Amino acid sequence: MYGVKTGFTNGANRCLVVSCKRGNMDIISVVLGADTKKDRTRDSIKIIEYAFGNYQMIDMGFMLHDEFDTLVESVKFNVTKGINNNLSLDLEDNDIRLYPVLKSNVKEVEIITEIKTDLEAPVKSQDKLRKNPHKYRRRSCI
Repeated sequence: MYGVKTGFTNGANRCLVVSCKRGNMDIISVVLGADTKKDRTRDSIKIIEYAFGNYQMIDMGFMLHDEFDTLVESVKFNVTKGINNNLSLDLEDNDIRLYPVLKSNVKEVEIITEIKTDLEAPVKSQDKLRKNPHKYRRRSCI
């Protein structure tokens, strides 16, 4: 646990905000309206244990790079008015890294990357070829 804030108001009763970390997962628990200090502590512990017990962090950045590598190996371009159809692709930098997912849904998470394959010359080195920004699809709720 690395952060704690207790509080009390007549409207909200006893409150507790706790932040803690296990491995690569940070949790912030907020309990409002507890009748006693014991209740707010117990409820906060339950929330934290539930989160750590039922969620895990998955490396979306790794999954995105893996999907991109597969895409690069399989994609065929059609460049009209071009000298050839050969393009060298790079994955742009992104902030996608670790993401919390229910442990029961980890195998259901997939990344779908769509890319334009019909292009017209000139294709410049900084052109973005994605149809839409990277789409992340889940079959079930996280």
